[in-house]
Amino acid sequence: MAVIMRPEECLEYEKEIIWLDDPSKYPWVRQGSTDLFQKQGISDSRMSDISKAGHKIIGYANLEDDAPPSFIDKPTGNKHYWRRYFYLTDKDYENYQGRTCCPIEAVDPLSVTPKKKGIVP
Repeated sequence: MAVIMRPEECLEYEKEIIWLDDPSKYPWVRQGSTDLFQKQGISDSRMSDISKAGHKIIGYANLEDDAPPSFIDKPTGNKHYWRRYFYLTDKDYENYQGRTCCPIEAVDPLSVTPKKKGIVP
């Protein structure tokens, strides 16, 4: 597997952020990245895999049509694209309630825009 781009380099190819839930409902969400086979959307099977890991997807980034693959799996030739997604884990707000901190990967969802990292709350 040849790595072409690191996840943070893929920010420059983001086209839009798709919110599956109203981001204004959340003081913070976790920001992560995952490799997907497509530049836009998330397949139901991949959404299910992410959910099984205990992540509730709040939103994700779509890439521009001309975005190059992040890496290509040499044995299969499959193209992979690193893309950001925004999520919460079970009991996130319960676990951080009354505390002045949040997870290190947390961002203010209202500060998230394509091509830019969100602001840490």
